[in-house]
Amino acid sequence: MSIAVLSTLIALMLTQADVPDAGFAHLRVAERRIETTHALGFSFSATQAYEPAGPDHRVARYNGTPFEVSFAGFLRDDRAIMIYAEREHEIGDLLVGRDLVH
Repeated sequence: MSIAVLSTLIALMLTQADVPDAGFAHLRVAERRIETTHALGFSFSATQAYEPAGPDHRVARYNGTPFEVSFAGFLRDDRAIMIYAEREHEIGDLLVGRDLVH
């Protein structure tokens, strides 16, 4: 993994303190476990060789359309595993959809 990619991932995960409360959390981190907060209930665990990072929650835009995204991951010296969960962002009573074709 390149140093630039790993540095960017670490910076993204650690800037969470600078981001205002997003009002949602699609992932949560507990010790060496990352869990989804939706009804499907996925969870991801890592060995002691990895340190958990995140979560970070923000509203992002894809082709101008807002959606909610949560990032978390596991890091070690030579590897990074990133996990994200996303949801269409609600604006008032309107649920905005995404077109991922490009």
